Amino acid sequence: MSSLQVFKNNEFGELKAVIKKKQPLFLANPLAKILNYSEPAKMLKRLDSDEKVEIKSNEVATVLGVSFSELGLSKYSPKAVFITESGLYNAILGSEKQEAKKFKRWVTNEVLPSIRKYGTYMTDDVIEKALTSPDFLIQLATNLKKEKQKRVLAEQKIEEQKPLVNFANKVSVSKNSLLVREVAKIASKKEMKIGEKRLWNKLREWNLILKNSTEPKQYGIDRGYFEIVEGTRESSKGTFSYKTTRVTGKGQVYIISRLQKELSQQEVACTE
Repeated sequence: MSSLQVFKNNEFGELKAVIKKKQPLFLANPLAKILNYSEPAKMLKRLDSDEKVEIKSNEVATVLGVSFSELGLSKYSPKAVFITESGLYNAILGSEKQEAKKFKRWVTNEVLPSIRKYGTYMTDDVIEKALTSPDFLIQLATNLKKEKQKRVLAEQKIEEQKPLVNFANKVSVSKNSLLVREVAKIASKKEMKIGEKRLWNKLREWNLILKNSTEPKQYGIDRGYFEIVEGTRESSKGTFSYKTTRVTGKGQVYIISRLQKELSQQEVACTE
């Protein structure tokens, strides 16, 4: 399991890294800013393929165990880009910033040795204070315990959400749209018991479908959740046209995810 570490320096600001299998992966965007690259892409261009890691936004939580918000990235970013330790050195070498050498000394003399020794970021000041102040040591241990509990809960949540994530990864790229009743059946299979009628009502409640209608609002169409399929039918009275609302792959992911979120909130409310 990985964990997020934030390294702070009065001169360079914050450097974020995810510790995965005891190896640091440094978030590219803030690093590029620290090293005075005009844009992250320029820094990444000089790195070898094995010195950078790209992870899709919908896979970050599963792969690294941290959220986009914890990384400080926009939810609209398609991916998160990290660089390895060797990539970090390469990026420093290519920096035109005068303080790059000083930054390298901070990373190599303080940040990386601390990660390897303690599995977390502890400066000499923190270590000394922990050894000389019992109260501080107790507080530090308490904070570490709380952090571990949070991590365990996060791991449990990730495990619980894996089926939903796999569903999202598979369906979001699907070109096949479904009828609302078919989406209701999928939801029911995922332990979210809901029939077609109730799902239609939910979609109206979420302001995605027009009131007293099965036609999607323009917002839902613009977001790519729905598509309208037009056709014709023949009867004894002649030929007439009709419209059918279908849910796209993106819409299926949105609906299932939102139903799951509401169900989780209800379960929490019942336990309070």
